[in-house]
Amino acid sequence: MSQRILDRLNENYHLSENDQVIVTYLLEHLEEIPQLSSRELAKRTYTSATTIIRFIKKLGYKNYSDFKYHIVLMLKNMNLDNYDIFSGEDILSISQKVSQLENDTIQKTKDSLNQKDLQDIVSSIESQKYVDIYANDTNSTICYYAAHIFSRLGIFVQVYKDTDLQINHALNIKNNHVIMIVSKHSRNPYLIDLSQTLLRRHIPFIVFTGQNQNRLSQNATYTIHTPFDPQSSSIQEWVFYTSLKYIFDLIYSLLYSMSYEKTKKYKQLYDQIFFKNL
Repeated sequence: MSQRILDRLNENYHLSENDQVIVTYLLEHLEEIPQLSSRELAKRTYTSATTIIRFIKKLGYKNYSDFKYHIVLMLKNMNLDNYDIFSGEDILSISQKVSQLENDTIQKTKDSLNQKDLQDIVSSIESQKYVDIYANDTNSTICYYAAHIFSRLGIFVQVYKDTDLQINHALNIKNNHVIMIVSKHSRNPYLIDLSQTLLRRHIPFIVFTGQNQNRLSQNATYTIHTPFDPQSSSIQEWVFYTSLKYIFDLIYSLLYSMSYEKTKKYKQLYDQIFFKNL
């Protein structure tokens, strides 16, 4: 598995011998990386601080802090190759893969979340009560699910999946809604333009994406990364949707906890109306 990841990185980034030594160390010590300084990483890989910086720049990271934050998630994503579905697999094999992949996806998502950012996002939603989401295609379907569960808390979500509505919304929205942009690849030119519009208008927004380095995240107030590597697996889109649903479920649960008694009373009133004539 490690050799396959090393080969892919070498193909994409033309790694030097020193770079390959660094990657090998990273793969063998993933959980230690967030605590290592660049000097300590250089010491452990028998390279130099200059070599580490060159390696970081080659992979597209701005600085060592940016590198530490994203590299573990990127390498863990590449490990999802192990769950590819092959022709002729039996039910037991596939059911085990699907179950394990879902568990691993949720764990990887959990590990990658910035707790402070998540708390800020939840507090903002609880305060504003209105959430607007820009999402296209299947992404929007997961967002409609979020709209449904959030409505139980008295929080109302509008999903904008048509480009013209997204543009008009970005040009006119006031700074009293929580804005989210959902994009697996973060390459949609309209969404990138909309993020720049929101930035110019000083409207905060949150990006949910499977890409570590992208223009959407550069413009965003907050970014939540999900496990997703489009080159690695035939089921990567499902990984993204599993991760996105988990994030929405987590936000819902945190909001529920913050307004527990109020939500219980709201549900009682809802049930009285909904079940009255059944």
